[in-house]
Amino acid sequence: MSDSLEPIQRGLPPAQGLYDPAYERDACGIGFVANISGEKTHSIVEKGIEILINLTHRGACGCDPETGDGAGLMIQIPDAFFRKECRQLGFELPGLGEYAVAMVFLPVEPGPRLACEAVLETVAVQEGLEVLGWRDTPVEGDAIGRVARVSQPYIQQFFVRRPDGMDQDAFERRLYVVRKRASNEVRASDIVDKEYFYIPSFSSRTIVYKGLLLAPQIAKFYSELTDPEEQAERLQRERDQRRAIGQEVYPVDASFLEALRMGMPEAAGIALGVDRLVMLLADAPSIQEVMAFPAQDLVKEWRLSHEACQD
Repeated sequence: MSDSLEPIQRGLPPAQGLYDPAYERDACGIGFVANISGEKTHSIVEKGIEILINLTHRGACGCDPETGDGAGLMIQIPDAFFRKECRQLGFELPGLGEYAVAMVFLPVEPGPRLACEAVLETVAVQEGLEVLGWRDTPVEGDAIGRVARVSQPYIQQFFVRRPDGMDQDAFERRLYVVRKRASNEVRASDIVDKEYFYIPSFSSRTIVYKGLLLAPQIAKFYSELTDPEEQAERLQRERDQRRAIGQEVYPVDASFLEALRMGMPEAAGIALGVDRLVMLLADAPSIQEVMAFPAQDLVKEWRLSHEACQD
């Protein structure tokens, strides 16, 4: 008996018997979240993930119950986050709208991956774009099913600069051309594992996180969708807003931020300044709702919880 494995078939099976792939149809569920004031906050991403989870029934899974037929999230480009990440990689991003980012699926093996990267870079330069750099997208392979892991691509983000004198709408059209040209050239090449090459999004406005995932898996697989530093910054912005309208706000102690980074937002120990009152509100709906309370209400809630524990 041979030890070699049968190659994985990608795409739809050929027509056979009563089956014809021409009759295949998608049945996707779609949700939309926006801030009517135009404010960019991480809570929009959190609500988008919640909608995605609520649409789990519109997806499907195969023989491996942990592998779905696909789920994704489109968000506005997280400019502050990418700016910080790219700076650490050694390149600076221009102003928002003056650069674009592609989410790129690539072959896992280094040789074919570099060949696909070269095709995309060459096409981008030929179309007048300046290549800024690449960033590996952090993923958690253990968060997805066995079948999905077998076909998991290498995922990177590709950054380019808008040409001088080109408006953003024209830039978007040029990005579409680059995306299609690169995809066609890779498809027509003899690059090994070229089937892995795919560009889910390439835009100066939005980015798509997607994969062969079940809806609840997406935030675990793409850990940057729940970036704890972004959550901490958002909480600080909310506190600044409450302070601006005259609500009493105690400073958040470092122990709270540390608990948040450790992934324990619902039961974080909140150290309030002044007399260092420490509270555990594990039964609160979410830490965001707790931190939204005026200080006097927060103390009252703690007292009620404390009395209930004493009983």
